Amino acid sequence: MEAPRTNQEPVFDGSGPGNDASPADAFAVAVSALMEERGLSVRSLAKRAGVSPGHLSRVARAADGKRPSPALVLRVSKALELRDDFFLEARRAMVHRAVDMDPEFANRVYAGVAETRNEITGASARSD
Repeated sequence: MEAPRTNQEPVFDGSGPGNDASPADAFAVAVSALMEERGLSVRSLAKRAGVSPGHLSRVARAADGKRPSPALVLRVSKALELRDDFFLEARRAMVHRAVDMDPEFANRVYAGVAETRNEITGASARSD
């Protein structure tokens, strides 16, 4: 009998000690680590997720710059009994959908991003 899904596990953002992967490879890094930790093969995880082993293998290795779709991220999250928002890519997709649905929200998000960028870089937005 499988353990019930829980919303208590931490989310993965691709960072951590010894992790020099780019943000684009965060999913690949996390999936590989989770498969190793749980003793799963690509074939067994693919079967649980309902995807082809070849496709999952390419994404899990970030082969040829292969990036996961939001649907694949969700399938893998469910197959591993993780929160739907465990992977950074899932949270990015949620933000993207929210921004697409609400132009005012998009403006607020942009203002926050621009302010943070300016604080980090010391630059200021110019309107020429």
